[in-house]
Amino acid sequence: MGPAKGQPHPLRSLSAGAVALVIIAAIWLAEIWNTPPSWLRPVHLAVVQPLRWGKEHWLSAAAIGVMTAVVSAAAPFIVRSAEKRSASLGRDDVRARHRSTMIRRVRYKWISGVLNSSLEGAALLVLGLTRRSDVLDLSRAFHRLSSGQPMPLDKGANISDIFDQISGGMLIIGEPGAGKTTLLLQLADQLLDRADNDSGLPIPVVFNLASWSQRRKSIDGWMIDELIESYNFPATIAETWITEDAILPLLDGLDEVAAVHRSALVEAINSFHHDRGLLPLAVCCRTRELKNIAARLTLEDAIELQPPSDRQIDIYLSHVERTGTPLA
Repeated sequence: MGPAKGQPHPLRSLSAGAVALVIIAAIWLAEIWNTPPSWLRPVHLAVVQPLRWGKEHWLSAAAIGVMTAVVSAAAPFIVRSAEKRSASLGRDDVRARHRSTMIRRVRYKWISGVLNSSLEGAALLVLGLTRRSDVLDLSRAFHRLSSGQPMPLDKGANISDIFDQISGGMLIIGEPGAGKTTLLLQLADQLLDRADNDSGLPIPVVFNLASWSQRRKSIDGWMIDELIESYNFPATIAETWITEDAILPLLDGLDEVAAVHRSALVEAINSFHHDRGLLPLAVCCRTRELKNIAARLTLEDAIELQPPSDRQIDIYLSHVERTGTPLA
């Protein structure tokens, strides 16, 4: 009956022991054999010299042996760690390229394609801004310190500075043609510059709310669809960005949604903002249409573009006359 499965065979053990004894005996004989034949002396020296060195430097030899064993044992872990780090750096490079591509696409579509084209050769009117928290749902604790009364903002205030001060959801309202979209795109332009210089910031992306009524999904689900369809990004990347709050939504055209769906859209925006309270966002809507919506937005604050003053109108008309700009 043979040995149990997994146990070494007795004959193999005996053979290994015999070989070890022969080797030890050969080394011992080589050490004590002081006068070997001349033809064997080269082999004798090759064996004896390492043995004598080992006797004299046994501590160093032991240390070298231990170090060799440690390095041999650690080598696979070091190699695996280096491979993981290399793979991680590779993934970071890919993410950085995706981020850079998204920033360029938003800038090309909305800044070069819309904002710069609309302002080219035009006399830019710096309209007054008024804080209008009274158009929002003030029931949340964050708003209770607000008086709820319209309050003019400093003349010439920078839109990105106002957005930073609000530090949450900002609503932009105004009459038709007041420049709500222009102001939103100016905000996008400034936020894109920041995101380009700081990879830790979310990417500002302009979304047109007019397409929401076609699907009437949650805002995050709708934004994923928009990233795929309007910005031509793969679904996996779009989903990851939305899940990780890597996209800062700039939502234009609440009033462009059919009136029957506006209350549902406001509720969807409120739900999104409640779930992602630390993610800033901006929404644009006409003042009159906003007031006719039954539901109210629960954003942090609202600003309203004021009509131009008589002096601003005079300056604009003088520019039109001086440049020969045709009027419809």
